[in-house]
Amino acid sequence: MQISLPHWLTRAGLCLVALLPLAGHAQAPANDDPLGAIALPLATSCTPTNATNAGATTTTPNGYANPGCGVATAPKDVWFRFRTPAAGNPGSTAAAIAVTGTAAGQVRLFSTTVGGAGPFTAIACANGGSNNAQAARLVAAGLTPGATYYVAVSGYGSTDTQGAFTICATVPAANDAAVESVLTLTQLPIPAGAPHVVRAVVSNQGATAQTNLSVTLTVSGANAFTDTQTVASLAAGASIRVTFNSFSPANQGTNTLTVTTPTDDDNTNNSRNVAQEVNATTYSHAALGGATGAFQLGIDPADRAFACHYRINSPVSVTQIRSYVVNFSGLAAGQPGSSIGEYWLTRSPARCWPARTTTC
Repeated sequence: MQISLPHWLTRAGLCLVALLPLAGHAQAPANDDPLGAIALPLATSCTPTNATNAGATTTTPNGYANPGCGVATAPKDVWFRFRTPAAGNPGSTAAAIAVTGTAAGQVRLFSTTVGGAGPFTAIACANGGSNNAQAARLVAAGLTPGATYYVAVSGYGSTDTQGAFTICATVPAANDAAVESVLTLTQLPIPAGAPHVVRAVVSNQGATAQTNLSVTLTVSGANAFTDTQTVASLAAGASIRVTFNSFSPANQGTNTLTVTTPTDDDNTNNSRNVAQEVNATTYSHAALGGATGAFQLGIDPADRAFACHYRINSPVSVTQIRSYVVNFSGLAAGQPGSSIGEYWLTRSPARCWPARTTTC
């Protein structure tokens, strides 16, 4: 049976069908493009500005290219701007941008001589290191007094979850070295895992270059060890991986590995520590007590493999490899996830490996 609809109803229905898909899309923020950039005060302390990149679109690059320091080839960005004061005033040549919130996974700083229309020159960038992770603090020195700079905030990847975040622009301290992370095994077997090398990532969060920066590793607890390395030069906003001399723990038990930098203008970021269990059988990178963070695989630009690397310094028998997959999707930062699966690879009889570096 065929039913004919009145002409006006047919047109109304077509309009309804055409409008329905729009209901599922968030409206683009007012600062979706550089011309709508929100002004940030440049102050000595952080006064957060509430913002969002929900509904944001990818700005057409003008003078720069994507990706930045993340992996987003099509970053869904929103824009901000700040102005440096006249020469001789605090903040005239250096600024720091800090964000909170996993929607802000990449922060890019641009200069321009013609305002929001561009073109723009990329001069600094900070990221969170993985999808849906908050970007690190960005520090830029060598800025021009009395100039306007533009800031683009997006996810680390093109498909990262968009949403609320905060942002502020501050005048960085003159002298501020920070320990960003300690790179080590949290479970270390002896004698197979000895000697063991610890590394740390150190950054310059201050406005001036660091020279002859001392970075010290102290091992306490079941074993004792101390080593200091010197970083000859570290530019403002730059970071470096420091490698310490190896140590050979002789006792099973729990170590505390602490990496420190000297006292400076901000002592809140001068130290980080990691607990390490020295045992007879097990290597592990996982944090003692369970996972506390999240990252994603297979996101931007292609599928990836997550591999762990262990150095074997004496012959061992590999009997089991265990891997855990946890679902953190949709959970707020710091919330525990539900386990998707636990994967065991067990070999019987055990496979014997000579002393060498192996990758699982």
